[in-house]
Amino acid sequence: MVSSHVPTVIFFATLVISFSSSYGLGPSPPTLLVNFEFENRVPPNNTVVVSATPSGNLSVSEFGTVRVVTNVIRQSIKNDSKVLGKVVGLVNSLKDGSIYLTFDFVYETKRLNGTIGMQGRLNAQGNGELEVTGGTGTFRFARGYCITTTQPTEDPSKLAIFKNVIHLRY
Repeated sequence: MVSSHVPTVIFFATLVISFSSSYGLGPSPPTLLVNFEFENRVPPNNTVVVSATPSGNLSVSEFGTVRVVTNVIRQSIKNDSKVLGKVVGLVNSLKDGSIYLTFDFVYETKRLNGTIGMQGRLNAQGNGELEVTGGTGTFRFARGYCITTTQPTEDPSKLAIFKNVIHLRY
């Protein structure tokens, strides 16, 4: 025997799904941002500063090393491409050579104006997946993930370029 509550539950579920879709509360299509983060590694243009190490020797990278980062976000891999904003945050060295980071991607254009908060782990080669923890401005209520890959450069000791493909819902 079928319970008399089943049609009520089905009707209510259909009503909630219809309401959510009609008023923008349902799933929205993902937005994809692709950008390039430039990180100079040598003075006088360094954008990463070691602020603490367990041994006190700021010239080494060891487990527990903390770096403060401010990098430029560009539209393409070319150094003269449009600046979209900057990345600010902290990077921590882990025992296996990987890094844990907490970043804000700060966009400063007319179309993209706000922050995307991210955190996660990159392997020793600088590749990995970060989680989007939130956003402000244009990216208010942002959720998603970022795939980060290191791009080849002529002199990796002076310049590292990271390609960030950000999959967002906001």
